[in-house]
Amino acid sequence: MIRILDERIYSDGMKLVTGACAADDVTNLPTAGIVTGSAFVAVDTGTGYLFDEKSSAWVEQ
Repeated sequence: MIRILDERIYSDGMKLVTGACAADDVTNLPTAGIVTGSAFVAVDTGTGYLFDEKSSAWVEQ
């Protein structure tokens, strides 16, 4: 399950999001309209992920 806990919309319509998910949901995290610095944590492993706009990918921390 993917849960967005906070979402802030910028004037250009892009969103900064923070959320939580299960590790097996990481490949399904949103990428469209998300800004660099958005963050998710996989609650079952404690692994953090930050979004990189340039590559449109969630990067494991």
